[in-house]
Amino acid sequence: MKKVLLAIGMLAVSINNAVAGFNNWDYEMENNPFSGGIKIYSINMTSIRSGVAILCDSSEKAIKIRSIPGFVYDSSLDYVTPEIKIAIDGDIILIGLEGRTGSVGDNLAMSEAKLEGDDARIFLTAFKKAARQVAIENGISTGPILLTARGSTKTGQALEKCLSN
Repeated sequence: MKKVLLAIGMLAVSINNAVAGFNNWDYEMENNPFSGGIKIYSINMTSIRSGVAILCDSSEKAIKIRSIPGFVYDSSLDYVTPEIKIAIDGDIILIGLEGRTGSVGDNLAMSEAKLEGDDARIFLTAFKKAARQVAIENGISTGPILLTARGSTKTGQALEKCLSN
């Protein structure tokens, strides 16, 4: 009986990373009937409460990067204008992005930056080529959110398609 329970436990641990969006980049694409364009929602969760989401709506010609550090939103964050920084494979590619704060899901704090034009192109070019790590300093946490680059090429291509529509 102990061997069976141990085997079930080992199986559960081994398939944990196979869940879409946990410790890898994954995305969903859908048609937006109101704009006539497409919407992409990409996510890489480091835990059930923290991670990074990248959103694109082809009608906006921009992408939004949402950093969710995992702590509960507090109204004092309304007075914070976070400075977002992004590094890929150890190279800082964007700094000084002015963000906004808010909450998502079950009242989890988040900071968000909207990337347009050159900033969006710089990010997507590096994101598609990422080999090891994507790091987001969100301006509201004590340190950056460090994410694996696994799945970034395919996700980056989809986001690029969204921006070009």
